[in-house]
Amino acid sequence: MAGEHTERKHCKVSGSNIKRLRRCPAQARMARAVGRAWDNSEDAAEGTTRHELLEVCLLDGVDLAKEDPRWTQERFNAILGVITYVEKIRAAFPDLQVFCEQDVRFPQDVIPRDDCGGNADVVCYSESARRGWLIDFKNGVTEVDDPAENDQVWFYATAFFWGIPLEQLTLVIIQPNGLGVDEVREHTTDPLALVAFAADIRALLLRSEASDAVLVPGAWCTGCSVGSECGAREREAIGALTGSPGTSFSLLVDELPKPEDLSIDRWVDIRRKKAFIVSFLNAIDDAAFVFAMRGGRLPGEKLVEAGARRVWLGTPQEAAAGVAAITGADPASYLTVEMTGITKAEAEVKAVAKKSPNPKGVHEKFSLLTNKVSSGKLTLAPIEDARPEYNPARVAFAGVVPESLLGA
Repeated sequence: MAGEHTERKHCKVSGSNIKRLRRCPAQARMARAVGRAWDNSEDAAEGTTRHELLEVCLLDGVDLAKEDPRWTQERFNAILGVITYVEKIRAAFPDLQVFCEQDVRFPQDVIPRDDCGGNADVVCYSESARRGWLIDFKNGVTEVDDPAENDQVWFYATAFFWGIPLEQLTLVIIQPNGLGVDEVREHTTDPLALVAFAADIRALLLRSEASDAVLVPGAWCTGCSVGSECGAREREAIGALTGSPGTSFSLLVDELPKPEDLSIDRWVDIRRKKAFIVSFLNAIDDAAFVFAMRGGRLPGEKLVEAGARRVWLGTPQEAAAGVAAITGADPASYLTVEMTGITKAEAEVKAVAKKSPNPKGVHEKFSLLTNKVSSGKLTLAPIEDARPEYNPARVAFAGVVPESLLGA
């Protein structure tokens, strides 16, 4: 059986990193050399909190989890789908073993064992039925591959179940906040497929450790642990801005061309790489901030507290009464009530729908309460975008110029 649960470890090759490694062969080797920590953003921290709260719910029970200081109804609504899924399996298989945040190592002999593995969110195993489930909980809205093609779930399933008697394996992704996808996605497979996947990853690791393996920058750089120390990423960002990849970063600002002097093709190329360039610049900011927090000195810069903002003293009612005493207005005029956000409300509706005998009806009722209203703003989008093209001339001259002259 897989190893005991331990604190989260950040291996240089983990399930979440395989997709990136396929595109950037030298990434794992560079990550080991840099040794940089993984994503510590506010969103990542919230995701970790929800995973840890899920572990308490599954192993100790929901009642005990409610006493946890991290408990909130919003967080519980987010993890409810995983809890419900596991409870259904438990009802069908009384001998079910449930493992959370399980520390695993992938079966390979190419790189050090502790460099290849990670923490599987939830794993279920019935010894009597020889059935296994690998459940990956996704807290965010970012689109992820379906279980059948998802490297991450295959990676952790292979690492956990390697050597365990198994006749059927189900890979599961549960993503309550996913856009345009089912909250629960499943793929049941023959466990022998894990052998083929292990061979595939071993070959991938051999390619990544080869002397001619290269760093390949692209959209997959976002969230990479190598960060701003990746020379290939820097050269790509500079090349996109200047048209000359060999330009020194220190001379970049002086050599930036005027946007109006660039060709349309250069506009398109830079716009396509905008997210990549911004992510690189953000990585520079993050690295510099960490350096300063550790006592480093940046020439011409210093650490300061963010600008203070004013807040009301006392309760909102007390503050409103104080302002009203000065202005002579009704205190109620200073107190506003706002409807909660649609996303938050929808999460609570989903939780109700799961327990309802008519979940479709619950969702239909909710859909009648919302409507999409145009912001009135325009933006450029890829030609493949499903939204209809906006024609400024058609709008400006509608009813004045014949339709045939306005173009498509």
